[in-house]
Amino acid sequence: MPRISLDRTVVMRVMNPVSSLRKGRFWITPDPYHNDDNIQIGREVKISCQVEATPPEELQFSWLKNGRPLRSSERMVITHTDTDVSPGTTNLDIIDLKFTDFGTYTCVASLRNGGTPEISIDVNISSTTGSSGSRGDILWAYEPKTFLNLCQKPPWLCVAVPPAVEPEHTEIRQALGRAFSLTCRLLRAHPARLLRYEWKLGTRLLTVGQFSDQRDDTNYHVRALNREGYGEYTCDITNEAGAGRCTFLVTGKANPPEFYYDTYSALWQSRPRVYGFKLQWTQMEPNAVDRILAYRLGIRQMGQSRWWEQEIPMEGTIQKGELLTYNLTELIKPESYLVRLTPITRYGEGDSTERIITYSAPVNPHLSKYLPTLTHSHTLGCTRI
Repeated sequence: MPRISLDRTVVMRVMNPVSSLRKGRFWITPDPYHNDDNIQIGREVKISCQVEATPPEELQFSWLKNGRPLRSSERMVITHTDTDVSPGTTNLDIIDLKFTDFGTYTCVASLRNGGTPEISIDVNISSTTGSSGSRGDILWAYEPKTFLNLCQKPPWLCVAVPPAVEPEHTEIRQALGRAFSLTCRLLRAHPARLLRYEWKLGTRLLTVGQFSDQRDDTNYHVRALNREGYGEYTCDITNEAGAGRCTFLVTGKANPPEFYYDTYSALWQSRPRVYGFKLQWTQMEPNAVDRILAYRLGIRQMGQSRWWEQEIPMEGTIQKGELLTYNLTELIKPESYLVRLTPITRYGEGDSTERIITYSAPVNPHLSKYLPTLTHSHTLGCTRI
């Protein structure tokens, strides 16, 4: 859980009673300890350092980041008040706070006339995580899945971060009548207290609730899927900084078939001007959805726009890896054909696959059987012609 740790260290060494520095203090804008203010990644943060100096015109400031001199830039702007004004103030404006800006910033106040009276104020800005009351600074990318709220009182300065969730988007294929569960997991968020979740199917609200301290996920259970249960489920997990969304597309569409390349003698000559082809395929994950009742076969001669269609009925349940066969006849030599195969369940049409069948002239004119030319297939979305 990200936060900004403010570890303030003030060091004073007074060497000369005439020349002095005193009452070093700092503040943050926006105020991290005000209930209505939050520091957020991507927004401006100002660190101000103020010191009373004698004489005030001798006061000078410098800034360090991780012990190295820091100079004013487009994203980090350093300003000072008039040196004749007491107490003197310097500001460090971080225009667009990023995770790479985390580190220890040091404001150093000194006098130009020597004697080296000095005040330094350290402000540690870091992404931190903790569990069981312990804490340690680590990189954001490697943050463990712990969601304790460690920003209840100083010296912690909270960075408000919207929830990050998984999966952001996934497709689930289910048969009618089956039970299944959807799970939306929280990866990180800040603040991580008072997180709420809201499940919807389309625009219909399903359930709402609040995370417990012991859970980093929320589940929605479907006892028996009906036709009205197909569609897009969403789970929004929210805190005061925003929301993270898991999306689940639940569909009954069958997976695409996968063409088999290729058996010997898949192509044959039946008459002088026509040829035939043995089309073979397997069905990807046939048991994921309802039983496949038939395949819609579409065939189109290359270079033409007209499709011929017919259904190939399926008896019984197709097993995973089972080789299915259908003979294409009356193909005209030497034309090539685009073939489309679409599985059909009681849900409707599934995903389609296409391939091209190309006629190959015989190597030996006395042979009646020929080898096919290898072709390619690709998966399509469900399309009716």
